[in-house]
Amino acid sequence: MKKASQRGFSFMEGLIVLGLCLGYIIMVVRTWGPIQTNYYVGKILEETTADPSVANLTPQAVQARLLNRMNINGLYDISQKDIKVKFDQDVMSFTVKKDYEVQLWKFFYVMVRVDESTQIKRR
Repeated sequence: MKKASQRGFSFMEGLIVLGLCLGYIIMVVRTWGPIQTNYYVGKILEETTADPSVANLTPQAVQARLLNRMNINGLYDISQKDIKVKFDQDVMSFTVKKDYEVQLWKFFYVMVRVDESTQIKRR
């Protein structure tokens, strides 16, 4: 509570604001890895769809190429089971899904999901 002559925060209000800021910073720092992984996976899928030679490959070859690009870019925790390649008539779709469980505090966990997908038309 503020007194009539007081300017700014009281001590308790300052501690509450500081606690909220620190909690937010901890959350951002701990979840940065999965957020960055999601960004890189999206870029890799964009590069793969822009490559014209991909449309003529088999699903296994596309999956191996995606996994190879993930490993080159340092995304070692994405495995072959996380990458799905599906053919429908004349459309090929790629999907990468990976769930991360991030511990923010002792018993406080957050689930972060990497979920990117794209499609290209086969020729």
